[in-house]
Amino acid sequence: MSFGSRPLLESSAGTTTGKNADFSRIADGDTLIIKVDGDDSVTITFSDTDKNIKAIIRKINDRAGKSIAAESTAIDSKGQLELTSTSVLILHPPPKKPGEKEKLLTPDELQKSQVVVSGSSCVLAKIGLTAGIYTAHYAWNGQFFGLNIIGNVITSVFARWAIEFPSTTGSVGIVVSGNLITGECYKRDVATGKCLDDPKALAAIVSRSHFNTVISGNSCVGVFEGMDYADYGGLFSDNNSFSGQDREGHQFLGDLRFDIRKMNDASIIDSHSYTHLIDTTKERLTFTLPDHKAGRRLLFKNVGPQTAILKPKNSERIDRSMDIYELHPSDFVELADDGKRYWIIRR
Repeated sequence: MSFGSRPLLESSAGTTTGKNADFSRIADGDTLIIKVDGDDSVTITFSDTDKNIKAIIRKINDRAGKSIAAESTAIDSKGQLELTSTSVLILHPPPKKPGEKEKLLTPDELQKSQVVVSGSSCVLAKIGLTAGIYTAHYAWNGQFFGLNIIGNVITSVFARWAIEFPSTTGSVGIVVSGNLITGECYKRDVATGKCLDDPKALAAIVSRSHFNTVISGNSCVGVFEGMDYADYGGLFSDNNSFSGQDREGHQFLGDLRFDIRKMNDASIIDSHSYTHLIDTTKERLTFTLPDHKAGRRLLFKNVGPQTAILKPKNSERIDRSMDIYELHPSDFVELADDGKRYWIIRR
């Protein structure tokens, strides 16, 4: 990865935005503990009447004595709670005198804008928050010149995107090529295999308007399958699979495609395929892994209702400890072959 850049560091405050809230489950006596900008911790105790986001916001702000809670204004927000420090910092203050160099804020100065969230994990899940310390920080929002993102493996879990170009000032000469971009679902329906993450993944690559951008030879899998590229509004959807050219002049030169084999009988796995869909509709199936070939990767997913079993040849073991690997319905696993043994790298 290589690039030139022009920084664009803007004002910020310690902020956290909730996800997957279910305010209707709030019960009398549920508590949330928050600490803002170094003040003493405050405990918010909810009641049976606090079962919607407006009631939650009012209760938090009244108890904190300041307006720190609000409903997220993000385009894709679905009633998500947002907590924000009231102390807004200028992350990149201009020089005070002519010729004086710019000075970035220290970690101690950044902590003057901070929100700390704690409490029962059960209660936090109801209001969609995650325990943690959320401090103002330097988030890259800059302009790129000659950025190359080539040959990387990029994996994310419960993410809306894997690569982002957020600058409001157009960048020039971006190349994204030869990357394996994987998005994994955090919450999945066991019966149907459907991803329940909310908000849902938008695309593997998200950006504002940029020019001379080339995206080629990438493989986007998992929740990003069929959702390769988009702007923040989810547009350019007809340009998924990196084919053609969108209205901003981005060029898409063709994504990587892998052979997919669907199997419904017990056999030795075809070593020329990458993705194997195992159909166990009729019965439980056992498959023998192929002879070793260094560098090979094999991806398996059980698309049937019964368990499938993977086993290596000649009494070998997977990951040194497993005689067999069981794939339950909707499970998947990716194996890497080092020439002597199969290793689990993703499941």
